[in-house]
Amino acid sequence: MSVAPSSAAWLLDVLHEVVHAHTGSGAACMFLPVDDSDSANISCPAMTAELRTELARALADQGLQADEQREPARLLLPSVGGHEHVVVVPVVFGTISAGVLVTAAPGAPLGKAGLARVTELAGRGLGWVNAATDTADALDTAREDRTRVARELDETRMFLELQERLVGARTTTEVVAALSEWLGAPVAVQLPNMIVIEARGENARDLGLTPERSATEHEVLNRVAAGGTRVLPATKRLPARVITPICGGDGEAVGFLLAGVGERGREVTRRALSVSQGLIAYQMSVRQEIEASVATLRQRLLADVLENRPVDNVATRAAKLGHDLSAEHIPLAVGLRAPASDAARDRLTRLVDQHCVHASTAAVSPLIGITDEVVMALVPAPLPAGAAALGRAIHTDAAEAGMDVVVGIGPAATGTVSLSAAATRARWAEQVLHDPAVGAGTSVAHIDDLGIYALLFDHQRAGELHAFAMRWLGPLLDYDREHRSELVPTLRALFARRSLTDAAAALHIHISTLKYRVGRIEAILGRSVEDWDNIFHLELALRVLSVNGGAGPR
Repeated sequence: MSVAPSSAAWLLDVLHEVVHAHTGSGAACMFLPVDDSDSANISCPAMTAELRTELARALADQGLQADEQREPARLLLPSVGGHEHVVVVPVVFGTISAGVLVTAAPGAPLGKAGLARVTELAGRGLGWVNAATDTADALDTAREDRTRVARELDETRMFLELQERLVGARTTTEVVAALSEWLGAPVAVQLPNMIVIEARGENARDLGLTPERSATEHEVLNRVAAGGTRVLPATKRLPARVITPICGGDGEAVGFLLAGVGERGREVTRRALSVSQGLIAYQMSVRQEIEASVATLRQRLLADVLENRPVDNVATRAAKLGHDLSAEHIPLAVGLRAPASDAARDRLTRLVDQHCVHASTAAVSPLIGITDEVVMALVPAPLPAGAAALGRAIHTDAAEAGMDVVVGIGPAATGTVSLSAAATRARWAEQVLHDPAVGAGTSVAHIDDLGIYALLFDHQRAGELHAFAMRWLGPLLDYDREHRSELVPTLRALFARRSLTDAAAALHIHISTLKYRVGRIEAILGRSVEDWDNIFHLELALRVLSVNGGAGPR
């Protein structure tokens, strides 16, 4: 173990003065430290640079090493002219060595008593230096520990303040608000389907991850979903973002908690999100259970209303769920043009719900659910922008989300009996819009704007409509089914185009082939397709069939 020469600088000055007091001014002194440093060398006027070099070379030739010298020594070095008498005094205390003090003089420097005195003083002084150094190190360590403990206490107080705020938050909205205020930065909660359900702070909704935005976000999204907190660097538009998963009871990510990095810094933000995500996870799980229960109750209520079931407590059940069936409602039926998954219908249901809530200024909530793969909505009046505007908004947003929908609107109604009938008409309008002959021109329609289709509507006489269509087209349908022919589509194209040439072009067949098919149609039906009365009834039968086979609303 050694002591840095700089720590023993004052001691070397004292030893130098003692040596000269015993030797006189003719002696030259220098210090050889154990680490070859000259930062603490003594200032001796008699020690020139040339003498220092000669003396150091001669000592090296004698094999002297500062870190190994433990006893004082007298040397005669003839190669050092004028200063050939040398005394080497080790500055040693126990196992601690600082180096050696070298004194060179024309005659023998330091008598026996003087040498003993200097040697004792060197050892004792170095002990003092070492003790002082240890004390200084201990003080430095204590200061560092105190600083560290103070910092940890400050952080503890800081996070206790955050926890006190979070304890008072009863909902996810309140947790996000408290966290955003404490951090002084935007905070958001995002679901795995990329929908931001909560946001607080400036541009908080922009914090949400978008896999299409960049490869980095896509990678971070995958890593966070697998567990662990990640940090995204700042961009021109967004601050640095800390993202941590919100994990449910089974350990699966049920969402993401995101925060911009503000004045508190990245590490504090990371810890704050870690503290908050557990509470949000619990609240989300409770809310999901409650929402699932409420959704089930609303679905049952909607089914009872649409089917007009004789249940005595329908109005009471509705009131408990936030609905007033005695108020005027406008029914909407929203259906997907193409077959879709349950997940797609759930997304459509949420979209319809959001639009209906914003469109109505009533104090009560709309009643929304899925019936026979169609989203039904009973929206309480008033609707300041109108039902048609609501339908168009739903269609536009659904299209942006990749869903092609049609929206049927029924008449306003009050009470369960009237609501059931009005909702059935809305469903009929939605069903009619699936007919290419109608839906090609519009995707949103009120039942009263559907012309002949509205006149045909009577769900209690759906069987009669079907029977009418079969009387006029039944033989042709049977022939197509047995011979795998396309006579019914041919008849529909002929009526749609009103021209043999145009119909043949639409069917991609030669006009002679079309004429042959028309002959077969007339032969099978026993009717001329040029007779206006026959044309009217056959075209009406085709339209009845196009709307769910003439069986009425689904």
